[in-house]
Amino acid sequence: MVLLLIMQRLSYVEWGLNPLFACATGPKPQIIVEDKDLGTVDLTFDLEAEHCMTHYGLRGHASNVFPVESERLSKLLKEQPSQNTSKDIVAKLYWPEQSRENEPAILKKVQAIAEKTRM
Repeated sequence: MVLLLIMQRLSYVEWGLNPLFACATGPKPQIIVEDKDLGTVDLTFDLEAEHCMTHYGLRGHASNVFPVESERLSKLLKEQPSQNTSKDIVAKLYWPEQSRENEPAILKKVQAIAEKTRM
């Protein structure tokens, strides 16, 4: 019971969630990113969009895809037209529940152990 009471008192940040994305209700979260080539880029995330790929979508673990609006990137698209006719922008965000070692590193360790046991 004590553990449950302690867990209830933890804030979103203490659970490892970014406070910008912890609550999907209310105003659309916006972040400003400084880029050496593009300058200041504004990104406004639509966390309640119908086309939002949530935890049950077809993509990697702990990744979510959200529609994004950006005045700076929209201007850039007008200045430098491309063959891409879509004007939609998305952001793929990744926040794993725990860090994991990548598969190639694991397989290299397995191979090293297998080579030692062969000798």
